[in-house]
Amino acid sequence: MRQMQKEIIEIQDVYTDMRGLRHDMRSHLANISLLVKGAAGSVNEELESYMGKMEETVSKQKRNR
Repeated sequence: MRQMQKEIIEIQDVYTDMRGLRHDMRSHLANISLLVKGAAGSVNEELESYMGKMEETVSKQKRNR
């Protein structure tokens, strides 16, 4: 029983870490987008598409838990 409780706590810690990682990734993507816009004056369509796909991937991880 104690081993199961320990494993449950470890799994909860993993989920907490994953939530933090998703949050951090969203922040990084937003910052990268702002930096690119500032440097180029506007976002390149190819880069915008790439960033959108990355945001989708991060969002999917939340739904797949």
